[in-house]
Amino acid sequence: MASTNQELASALRMFSRFFDLIHQPLAVINERGEYVYYNQESADLDGYSIERAMGKHMLDVYPGMKETQSTMLSSLKKGVEYIGHYQIYYNARGQAVDYQHTTAPLYASDGGMVGVIEIGRNMSGVRRLQEQVVELNQLLYADRHEKHHAIITENPEMLSNIAKAKRLAASNIPVTIVGETGTGKELFSRLIHQCSKRANKPFIALNCGALPPTLIESTLFGTVRGAYTGAENSQGYLELANGGTLFLDELNAMPIEMQSKLLRFLQDKTFWRLGGQQQLHSDVRIVAAMNEAPVKLIQQERLRADLFYRLSVGMLTLPPLRARPEDIPLLANYFIDKYRNDVPQDIHGLSETARADLLNHA
Repeated sequence: MASTNQELASALRMFSRFFDLIHQPLAVINERGEYVYYNQESADLDGYSIERAMGKHMLDVYPGMKETQSTMLSSLKKGVEYIGHYQIYYNARGQAVDYQHTTAPLYASDGGMVGVIEIGRNMSGVRRLQEQVVELNQLLYADRHEKHHAIITENPEMLSNIAKAKRLAASNIPVTIVGETGTGKELFSRLIHQCSKRANKPFIALNCGALPPTLIESTLFGTVRGAYTGAENSQGYLELANGGTLFLDELNAMPIEMQSKLLRFLQDKTFWRLGGQQQLHSDVRIVAAMNEAPVKLIQQERLRADLFYRLSVGMLTLPPLRARPEDIPLLANYFIDKYRNDVPQDIHGLSETARADLLNHA
């Protein structure tokens, strides 16, 4: 053990100058999971200091992290490499960090593992730049795609989301919509479809939370006869939505193994039916929705970080109704007008008492 520690220390001395020239977050842990190298770029990204990290175990430096969430500790335990891996986490300043990195084990001359090295880059600025480029490009076309929509609001944040959705509609990038149940995620997905060049093609919605996990794959990808007992040749939603838009609601309810297959489809637009041998292609725009915060889902290992990175080039975050009280009377009057002929009572509007009760409840 002492000799392997010496080998690691010797290697660090040998390459320390080279490491200092790499202006990207770079860190090394020893076989006990303790930091033996932690550069200033890592400290700046994480909101810590070099002194706080050096010589301490990773989980002591990041008390909110679980061992299973750390690629460095996973590499140390299993001897695996992570190439171009995506992670989203909160740093010590409470900022969400979009991080891409490569992690690999380090071995001594006798073949024993002596530590792990990780080098990465902060993708948050790149993500913001992508969004700005998309928005600026779509401003040129936004006026051409003004269409009627069923989103009823006077809330400034919602109006801003409507404008952004119309700009995003002019491109083919995937979009992620985040919001609690009932905030209008499907309405926004339909707005994006209606304002896009795909408007005359299919719009298909799949609620991942409404199907048993065993049915999601066959529903999404289709089946071939004999794939399982009773299976017939059938098209999945990816085929049926060809040329149009597929809305995946409650994506966080999709099993992790299915998320891997969806990620492969996003990479090259190809897939296989369940039990099939023929590779198929479909030109589908994916709009995904989640009813929980993506960062929390990733930390809980219910959402793949690399899938989220692919899907969230375009992003909308919808506020709940309780955060936009000005919309409560507006929506109440809309539904009164819509359903007044379906009830025997003669209803003309919302009383002041009912209005106050609704606002107080919110």
